[in-house]
Amino acid sequence: MKVVQLEGAVDKKKKAKLDNFDDASSSIHPDYFTIKVYHGGYIEHEDSKYIGATVSYYDNVDKDKMSLTEVDGMVRGIKSEYVGTRIDYWYSIGSEEDAMSKLNNDSNVIRMCCMESQESKDSWDWFLRLLVKDLEITRDGSGWTFISDKQKGLLPACEVVVPLAEHRFCVRHLSTNFNKLFPGKVFKDQVWAIAKATTMAYYTKELVLMKQMDPKAYDWLTDPLRPQKHWSKAHFGTTLKCDVLLNNLCESFNAFILPARSKPVISCFEGIMVKMMKMIAMRRDKISKVVEPICPKPRELLKKNKIKSATDCIPYGSSSPQIEVESLEDPSMWLT
Repeated sequence: MKVVQLEGAVDKKKKAKLDNFDDASSSIHPDYFTIKVYHGGYIEHEDSKYIGATVSYYDNVDKDKMSLTEVDGMVRGIKSEYVGTRIDYWYSIGSEEDAMSKLNNDSNVIRMCCMESQESKDSWDWFLRLLVKDLEITRDGSGWTFISDKQKGLLPACEVVVPLAEHRFCVRHLSTNFNKLFPGKVFKDQVWAIAKATTMAYYTKELVLMKQMDPKAYDWLTDPLRPQKHWSKAHFGTTLKCDVLLNNLCESFNAFILPARSKPVISCFEGIMVKMMKMIAMRRDKISKVVEPICPKPRELLKKNKIKSATDCIPYGSSSPQIEVESLEDPSMWLT
């Protein structure tokens, strides 16, 4: 029996020439990989390391075409002594210190080839450039808003690809990290009150309350590493008409495609495509029945805001078209 270890990755050291890319050293193409084949050695079971191996490389491997059959044929082509013998395939994901797993189905092959491409500035750069092209984003992202949970490498990539776009943090993730240090529903509700405050007066009021509750919590929220312009409505610009604080749309989509994500790559993409086609057709049918210029849910929100503004403020008219509005919550605040 022969033992072989496989490791799939984009190998920057070898600088493999990747299809559709002029500079492989500065770009990562997750569809093509270099597979390292460690053969001629043995596995030390105590710490699951492969020792005394010779390394062979296979560049420009298309993950959509990989299966156990292709892997087996590739390895047996290395040396004639592997032909006709039983081969145990093992693979590792990540660093060489990571434990190895047996390669026993096509899903493992896809995992071995694809999971090495981790979140980094290079991978996000590659993704954002494709997104900019597909959505026809121009003017360096001016007029667009990106919401994230601060994935590793995403902010630096946005600064390069879409430097003029607004970037926001998902307040749900921010609140989760905050509650790990300051647990309790009272603290959680206060974070949301600060994030949802739409004017600087309301924002300052809620922030002062947080400082009275716990000065350390106040310091955490006002840390320069968490600029308020990324998560507080009071600090959002007025050019873009987007006041979203959550990336729930992404989370909902991930849950929506979860059954398809458990399949091999090609079947996964086909499953997502069919689900998207059905959803788009259903949404098109629903919106065709709406006759008002504003969609139902935003219309309900507007009604609620009208009621709230009527109870929170007092308008004072005059002979001119303009009026002054006094806030009941903060009598010192006047709007004209």
